[in-house]
Amino acid sequence: MTKPLDETLEVVGFRGAQTADQIEARFIDFARDIMGSHDLVHGERRWKVTAIELYLCSRQSFNGWRDPYTHANPEQLKAGTWYVHDEGTRAPTYSGIDITCGSDDDGIHGGILVRELSGEHRWVFQRIIRGDRESFPRKGNVWSDDEKKIVRSIHGTNIHLGPLRLVRRQEQTTPLYIGPRIGLRPKPNSGAEDVKTKAFRLAALRIATSRTAVGKMSMTEIDLGVRKMRPTATS
Repeated sequence: MTKPLDETLEVVGFRGAQTADQIEARFIDFARDIMGSHDLVHGERRWKVTAIELYLCSRQSFNGWRDPYTHANPEQLKAGTWYVHDEGTRAPTYSGIDITCGSDDDGIHGGILVRELSGEHRWVFQRIIRGDRESFPRKGNVWSDDEKKIVRSIHGTNIHLGPLRLVRRQEQTTPLYIGPRIGLRPKPNSGAEDVKTKAFRLAALRIATSRTAVGKMSMTEIDLGVRKMRPTATS
């Protein structure tokens, strides 16, 4: 029987993964499970997760994976929970949600951002809270008191057991594509962008079930035939 995703994220996650190849391999295996075998459910609404992005930062100063775009929120030291960005204090337009994949014992902050739902990358978290609409305004866009309660009820809860749930379904084999994350800007500094920061900004840390509407020319199909399944807890 396949282990629940939250359990594998907690026991295995990205522990011991140091190189880009090791991290990519685990990310691909988690992507196959999340997008190929789960639906996202909130109330009566159900979506397919069709794109995710990885944010990972180790506290190790030597040979650590230190992605400067990771929020490093305390919730991201956990695994298998929902991290609502900045604990729901952001305006709706700038709100997002991660599946945590970190480890407090290993000093790893980790989040798998839900970047796209059912082929639409815009307004992901607003659609979860407010339902699907054609668009959401930017000006004057704030959470109502009732919406804030919903946001707080999701943050920090288990990804399978809370009001927002990843529900396992029959596995569907689908192509996967990998490429750079979207929406990241150079980090402000006094001079040219740091080489390592630029490398993280352009790294292939987004996986989707299509080439996607944004950044499609940079997306490359993954050869799933040469990928190994994710490691077990005893690997």
